[in-house]
Amino acid sequence: MAKSALPVVEDGEIDVPDDVRKGACTQLAQTYLKLGMFLSRGGTVAFIDDFGGSKWRKLMKEQKYNLRQHEISAEDAVSKALSLYDSLGELGKQDAADAYFQLGCHQNDCYWNIIDAEGRSSEDPKKETSSSQDKANEAKQLAEEYWQKTIQFYPADAYPNKYLEILVAWSTLSYNPSSSFHTDEMLVSALDRLLDGRKVSAHLVDPDIGIISEFWKRLQGVLLKLLKSLGKSSSASQANLLSKRSAGKVRELYSMSLKFTVLTDLKLLHEMYMLWASKS
Repeated sequence: MAKSALPVVEDGEIDVPDDVRKGACTQLAQTYLKLGMFLSRGGTVAFIDDFGGSKWRKLMKEQKYNLRQHEISAEDAVSKALSLYDSLGELGKQDAADAYFQLGCHQNDCYWNIIDAEGRSSEDPKKETSSSQDKANEAKQLAEEYWQKTIQFYPADAYPNKYLEILVAWSTLSYNPSSSFHTDEMLVSALDRLLDGRKVSAHLVDPDIGIISEFWKRLQGVLLKLLKSLGKSSSASQANLLSKRSAGKVRELYSMSLKFTVLTDLKLLHEMYMLWASKS
C-alpha cells in the first residue's frame, strides 16, 4: 500500500501532511531495507512490480494489475531504502540512523558467518581463502561504516543509552561470544571500543538498566577472554602488541570490572581507561 500510494504523493498532486508522507516513505523504506538484507543473505536478486506515477494512475483507473517487473539486487534495495529516508530531510534522519544500525548488525553477522564457515572447513581457522577473506573484509568494513554513521546521530552526550548499545554491537565485530576464533589484536580492539563508554558517565540521566547490564557483561567477557589468551603462547606479533598493554593491566582491569557496586555508575570506566592508556 505504501508503495502504491507513494507515486501520487511524490508527484505533488495532493497536499499530504508531513506525518502521513513520512509514514508512507518510512514503511516503504523499511520494506526495501528488509528486502536488501534478505537478498544479501541469499546472494540473489528479486523481481518487484514497476510502479510509476502516471502509469500507476492509469492502471488504477482501468483496474488492471498486469504490471511489469524489474530486477532488484540487495545493493539496489538498501540504496533505495536510504534514499527514501534521505528524501524526508530532517524528518528521516533518526530513521536513517536506525537503518544504519540494522545494516551494521547485518554486516557483522555476515562477517562472522564467513569467519566461522571458513574455520569449520579448515584445520586452521586463521588460514582463509582469498575469496572468503575478501568477503569478510568487505562485510567488516561495511559494518564499521554503517555504525560510524549511526553514532554520528547518537552522540554520547545526547543519547547515552543508545551510544552504549551501539558500542556493545560494534564491539561484536572484534569479539563474538558465540565464536571460538579471536586473536589478541581483535580482543584489544573490542576493549578499546567498549572503553569509549566512559563518555556517557556525565550524561546518563535516565539509564536503561538492560543496556548497561549488557555493556558490563560484554566488557567483562572481553577482559576474561583476553586474560585467558595471555596465559597461552603468543606469536611474535601478539607479543609486540601486548608489550604495550601488559598482562598485569588486563588482570587489574578485569578485577576493577568486577568491583562496581552501582550498575549505572560508569565513572569507573574513566579509571579503567586511564590505566589502559597509561604507558607504564
